[in-house]
Amino acid sequence: MERGNVIPTAGFAGEETWDWCFDGLPHNSTVAITTNGVLSDPEAMRVFTGGFNAMIKTINPYRVVICGNYPSWIQEKYPDLKITQIMTFGQMWKQRTDTVYAFS
Repeated sequence: MERGNVIPTAGFAGEETWDWCFDGLPHNSTVAITTNGVLSDPEAMRVFTGGFNAMIKTINPYRVVICGNYPSWIQEKYPDLKITQIMTFGQMWKQRTDTVYAFS
């Protein structure tokens, strides 16, 4: 049996969820989030910004694994936060198809 590390995913919505949505997540550890659907929608970005800040305040993660692109203010506001960015499936697919079509 192989074993590996499990990275818990932090999920949040509006401010009404912040009292309970981080329950059970480890403090001072690594958590994962996604920015899917956030960057192009001003209301979603507003909710994401508030939720991200609440997450930092509540669980003080050591590292955040971010699936997708993320706004630059995160590193500006939290310069000591370690961030690992991974591509979304859509980003990987675009990169793959761009490479294939570049050779045609």
